[in-house]
Amino acid sequence: MADITDCLEDDACRPMIGLTLPLDQTAQAHIALERGTVVGKIIIIGPAKP
Repeated sequence: MADITDCLEDDACRPMIGLTLPLDQTAQAHIALERGTVVGKIIIIGPAKP
């Protein structure tokens, strides 16, 4: 447990990002998740704020 705490405190733990898609491709993200073709997190990017 101390190793995890040290990692978080040192900002050394980073999520593995496997796929980044725009909001309008959310269906493709679900397909990739269901198929198991992505290793890591799937990030959905929303529209930019004006």
